[in-house]
Amino acid sequence: MKANKLVVELFSLAILSGCLIACSKPTKEANTQSMQNMKVNRTNSNAKSNIFADDDYDAMIDEKNSTVLNLSDISKLKAKNVSVSGNVITISSGGTYILTGKLDDGRIVVNVKSDDKVRLVLKGVEISSTRGNPILVENAKKTIITLASDTKNKLELKGEFNKEENKDSVIFSKSDLSFNGTGILNLFSPYGRGIVSQDKVVFVDGKYAMDTAGNTVSAKNSVAIADGKYDIKSGEKGSGLKTTGSDNKGSVYIANGNFNISAGKDGINSNSKVTINNGNIKIKSGDNGIESENIDIRGGNTQVVSKDDGIFASGKKDTKPDSLHIQISGGKVNIYSEKNGLNSKGDISVTGGETVVESSSNTENLTMNYRGSAKITGGTFVGVGNDSMVKSFGDSSTQGSMLMKFDKKTKEDLKVLDESGKTLAEYKPKSEYQTVIVSTKDIRENKKYKLVAGDQTLDVFLDKINYKSAELVEK
Repeated sequence: MKANKLVVELFSLAILSGCLIACSKPTKEANTQSMQNMKVNRTNSNAKSNIFADDDYDAMIDEKNSTVLNLSDISKLKAKNVSVSGNVITISSGGTYILTGKLDDGRIVVNVKSDDKVRLVLKGVEISSTRGNPILVENAKKTIITLASDTKNKLELKGEFNKEENKDSVIFSKSDLSFNGTGILNLFSPYGRGIVSQDKVVFVDGKYAMDTAGNTVSAKNSVAIADGKYDIKSGEKGSGLKTTGSDNKGSVYIANGNFNISAGKDGINSNSKVTINNGNIKIKSGDNGIESENIDIRGGNTQVVSKDDGIFASGKKDTKPDSLHIQISGGKVNIYSEKNGLNSKGDISVTGGETVVESSSNTENLTMNYRGSAKITGGTFVGVGNDSMVKSFGDSSTQGSMLMKFDKKTKEDLKVLDESGKTLAEYKPKSEYQTVIVSTKDIRENKKYKLVAGDQTLDVFLDKINYKSAELVEK
């Protein structure tokens, strides 16, 4: 299905003509100041050293030791280790290649030795293609795409291709693919996918507006993001970030960054593990917000609105339940789902952070669902819904929790008070609710509490660590 074009003012597609003229000519000396400005600050990325390599962070541009390719007039393009056939430009040796100008219905192909690395610097470039991937990495040890500072770049796949041939993506790589720099990349694939790697995809920095019919960013082994800004729109059959590897491969790791993901399928989907260390992440999905065998949220601000489960820990049919887990240890998590809010085919563990979960008015959907166990040892948790058969935290918890049901549905603000009248937690719901799960560090055994919603008040004496209203039946 054809994906709708993003209208993103920040990521304007206009490329200044002055930049095109200036960028098309190689300078005789390296611009030292420019090189310093392009250097990415690794110390602020909170990134794991074993996930991000040193060259992922190297976004400095040394034009003196690079090959500059002006795509606006490829008939005059003559450079060592670069060949032109029609509108296809092939790079046959490792090194740095600075791309400028506009190439209509053309392609950049990287086909170098297996131990060669290639850096493609996008410096105010526009490439469109109806013949297959605008950028294809046929062979290389690693390809790094650098977005030059203060430039806007556009890549677009206009044709419709068979996915099995791997021509249906804007960028396709058979090996590691890395993105850095502080420039802007606008990427469009109205009939296909966005960025695809048969190995790893790494983003260190940059600003991205990506609009695709299928998966927007996908890799076999891993997707790792250190920082940057991402506006992602995936079509009806697409996920925002997706990995497909097996045998403990196929992870998604987010160290930091700002994300706005709208996906017809899952916002983030992994066959192994999703880790969120920090960042601001907004997901609106037609299926699950985040799905993986293991979901580990350690910090940041994660907001999910989903038509299916908000966060779903699931694996293959033969995956053992004890290997499936949702863990929240820090940050803020806000979920609004039309089905289950938190759903694990294994366990759920909350050890810190602030978590709010709201499920739809359908009584068959659960605020929290699991097949193994659920425990809370820290943080704040508020869950509201209309579950007639519910689940709460188990006896292994060390922090007090309450599972209660009001006499009637309400859309009034929820407040949790201690016996002195102090507010321990409060929540403004998006829709009607009747059941409540709440836990904070101040909720303790043998203490009295009140749950207030409009003119309804529930009095609770917490006689056990996980208090449950007698009228509720645990599913």
